Amino acid sequence: MTVSVSDVRAFLGDISEEELSDDTIQKQIDLATQRVNSLKSSQATDSQVDAAVLALAGYYSYLAYAQKLERGTGVTPPYLRYQLEAYKEQVEDLLSIVKAGDPSISIPFELPTSLYDKEEQDP
Repeated sequence: MTVSVSDVRAFLGDISEEELSDDTIQKQIDLATQRVNSLKSSQATDSQVDAAVLALAGYYSYLAYAQKLERGTGVTPPYLRYQLEAYKEQVEDLLSIVKAGDPSISIPFELPTSLYDKEEQDP
């Protein structure tokens, strides 16, 4: 399944086109798709990727909506901040699932001896 504009509208509680244009939502879907695809592990399922793209596109779209409201009124209504934070937490959870298969990178190294240690070793 590919995430569509109507999917994002539904995710945002059926926000109207007057409030947020289809073009704006599509741009956010494209950005979210690129971001998720750059982070996903090879073990991530299509449904996990789609869920992460939907949540991230929804977050980006709601952020665009909040910015539009702020430009119109001069302030960001407090409820928007709470909703953005809730969407952000959802995105972080889904991205962690999508990235879960990535092995952590470990670079073994030794700390070099300090000049102080070197002075103690030299008689």
